[in-house]
Amino acid sequence: MLIFEEVFPRSSLPFTNGTLTDETFMELCVGILIYAIGTAIIFYAGASSGGMDIMALILQKYAKVDVGKAVLYVNTLIACGSIFFLPGVERAILSLVGLFANSFIIDSVIDNFNSCKYFVVITDKTELVSEYIMNTLHHGVTVSDAIGAYTQTKKGMVHTVCRRYEAIKLRAAIKKIDENAFIVITT
Repeated sequence: MLIFEEVFPRSSLPFTNGTLTDETFMELCVGILIYAIGTAIIFYAGASSGGMDIMALILQKYAKVDVGKAVLYVNTLIACGSIFFLPGVERAILSLVGLFANSFIIDSVIDNFNSCKYFVVITDKTELVSEYIMNTLHHGVTVSDAIGAYTQTKKGMVHTVCRRYEAIKLRAAIKKIDENAFIVITT
């Protein structure tokens, strides 16, 4: 870092006062977004970037809180302690806003990685749909009988759960197998 600072001193940057813009809040938003997504990916992989993240992971493990909230609790202690050293109240308030946004984004990204889709498929071709799900996606399937209340026709009902990234592929395959299939997808 010292070498980088020697080669590219802040005073030589074409930005004002060593920052990209004069908009502190915009820089906060962009910085928090990049940091939070990167941190969420690291936490999802079961790793840590070190520093206070380790304290947050310990808090998460023993207090049974979401990792984003654990990061918030640990970093809030530091931010509250640094309020006495920051010039002006504006930076302290922006720090706390950034910490709340960081916590929310980390938990949201991790939740999106873990989320699944629940499929209910009403079709005449339950065997073909079930075979595709079990043999191609390698997921379990539950099949039950269904009777339409209006037409009194018997159909099969296929239930399965898959990852978000598999949902588009599964929906397209079901429509290819039975274009008249009725599909309900929930999270």
